[in-house]
Amino acid sequence: MNFLFTISILVFFSGVAHGLSIAPADGVVQVLSLAVLFFFLYHVRSLRQSAFLSFIFGLSWLSTALCWLYISLHQYGNIPAPLAVIGVVALGSALALFYALAGWIISFLRIRTVSNALIFTLLIPSVWTLACWLRSWVLTGFGWGSGSYAHVDDFLFEYAPFIGSLGIEWLSSELASLIAWLALATWRKQKKEQLTSLLLGSLIVGGSLLASLASFGVDAGKVSFRLVQGGIEQGEKFSPMGTRESFRRYVQAMNAPGLQPGQIIVLPETIFPFSINRITEDLKRVFYWVNEESKNSLIYGGFFESQDQRFYNSAIMVDEKGEETFYFKRHLVPFGEFVPFGFRWLVDLLGIPMADQERGRHNQFPFDLAGQSLAPTLCYEDLFPNEIAQWWKHDHNPTVLVNLSNLAWFGNSSALPQHLNISRMRAKEFARPMVRATNTGVTGAIDYKGQVIATLPEIQPGFLDVTIQARGGDPTFYAKFGDKPILFICFMMIFVVIVRTKSPKP
Repeated sequence: MNFLFTISILVFFSGVAHGLSIAPADGVVQVLSLAVLFFFLYHVRSLRQSAFLSFIFGLSWLSTALCWLYISLHQYGNIPAPLAVIGVVALGSALALFYALAGWIISFLRIRTVSNALIFTLLIPSVWTLACWLRSWVLTGFGWGSGSYAHVDDFLFEYAPFIGSLGIEWLSSELASLIAWLALATWRKQKKEQLTSLLLGSLIVGGSLLASLASFGVDAGKVSFRLVQGGIEQGEKFSPMGTRESFRRYVQAMNAPGLQPGQIIVLPETIFPFSINRITEDLKRVFYWVNEESKNSLIYGGFFESQDQRFYNSAIMVDEKGEETFYFKRHLVPFGEFVPFGFRWLVDLLGIPMADQERGRHNQFPFDLAGQSLAPTLCYEDLFPNEIAQWWKHDHNPTVLVNLSNLAWFGNSSALPQHLNISRMRAKEFARPMVRATNTGVTGAIDYKGQVIATLPEIQPGFLDVTIQARGGDPTFYAKFGDKPILFICFMMIFVVIVRTKSPKP
């Protein structure tokens, strides 16, 4: 019992380190923290102990990575602090169940497998990766806090156009497992296994050098943007005074000196707390003035109310002729934008406005502006690469990705740099630049290699004039095939382990 308690503490703090590694991105810490868990999973024989350790790791990792939810629950949802903490931990616990299942399966097959090579190179990384995939898919999925986002500044990032964030999750799990194997082999003075683990790790590093030589797409011209950050606190946004202040700040930023002809202005998600259908013609004329006078196109976020009184979270494009085109959000946020069955009471308790919205169709068209094809996403839609891949499935072939977000619900927290890293991953996976206009941050531009071009300071109102290189041509390997190759590899690896296992002794 003392041994289990000790390693539980070690695993718990390893999980905390794993959560902290997501932003600022620290791939070394992410891999090493995961290696600690894998090392102990090898040594415990009990299925329950293995599931428990994996659960503890997942709980501490995800509660740490998602701690910013406390702000929305307590500060804006008016939930007492202790209950808000319980709410964050409850979500972390629910998501950690995927990893508890992974730990149970690893232990179940591990005690029937005699080969350490099979355990560390095939079994552990594959089962862990499948747990990460399930978390991003079940009940619409919630993959925020994925370990892959810790690698946007290291060599594993080069694999993104080929295997995506899930593939990087798999490779980081492989590296962590190889480190655990190396530690075991060093402890046991098994030189052959030491060399094997080092060789396999070197192949992953070497493969990234080859991946970095690949190039996808072709230059599609330059396009200029003015990205506006409102800096409106969430507590003010839904007040009459906050609405007036929003209007003033956005109009002022849109018309500030330095705006060039043809420059595309991008404003954040849901800039007004009411349906845009209710904006009077006089107000709309003031708001669209920049379009009428200097022929600048405008993209902004707002709620759209249909004739049957259904609400959509929308991105609205106003071209140089003043004509509007709409994009309706396809992947809604549970509790924030749609109410899961049986949870209406919670949404009412938090007082979330317009929390029961409609989903947009998957075969929507990108915005055609300035000779470019701009693919919009709203808020955490860019967390889901399959949503962005939909553009290619319908032969729309975007040249620039555009994200409109409002993370004011989470204050000046780690949610902001975490979301920036998510956007960087999407830009790299699809080899398309991305511009981001947010209410509180991080507003900025990312090139098609996933590197940050420029950003605004967080929280403060302002605007950023930036010119980026658009990208067209053939889609990346990942855009074509998505997660299917990695899922196939993981299932095949587990199949090999199952075939090579022996029956337990009676």
